Amino acid sequence: MNERTQRIILVMAAAILLAPRPALAESEFGRSGPYLRGGVAAAWDVTDLIIDVDQGIGLGIALGQRVNSWLALEAQYHWLGNSTIEGTSAEVTRWDTTANLKVSTAWRFQPYALVGIGYGNYEASGGSGSISAGGFVTRLGAGFDIYITRNIAVYAEGMYVIATGDISELDYATLGAGAMFRF
Repeated sequence: MNERTQRIILVMAAAILLAPRPALAESEFGRSGPYLRGGVAAAWDVTDLIIDVDQGIGLGIALGQRVNSWLALEAQYHWLGNSTIEGTSAEVTRWDTTANLKVSTAWRFQPYALVGIGYGNYEASGGSGSISAGGFVTRLGAGFDIYITRNIAVYAEGMYVIATGDISELDYATLGAGAMFRF
């Protein structure tokens, strides 16, 4: 392909991308209203304990209400299973539920930050029985939503969960992705 052909293709691609087309107003993506989102996440232990909890895979779901163009309130639940305690056959399951405050933009691409408080629980089970412990947790996170249509978006996010009480040494981080539906 010669240089002239490459320039023609580049100009045509730019013309297609920049051509006026019917589009939703940016305010459509920041409108008030309820939403539901869900996805998958990978988690890993970030503490320096004598025991080492291996990475786990889990599911998350959130029900939220966009209050205005930049603020949302949501209830979030994470279940993380398939973790093991290194060097043993013991399995670890963790779950937490938090009430989150989410701050974002009103564009088609919406970076966001969130903070939440709630309750978390860890359960370890193996050959000698099981043990369960819980405590309050704080969720800190950041991510982005990308709207495909007015009502459907995909997201990616990273979270850090700080535990207290009986699980205070069991902080963990997650990376997740999923889809969101706006009602």
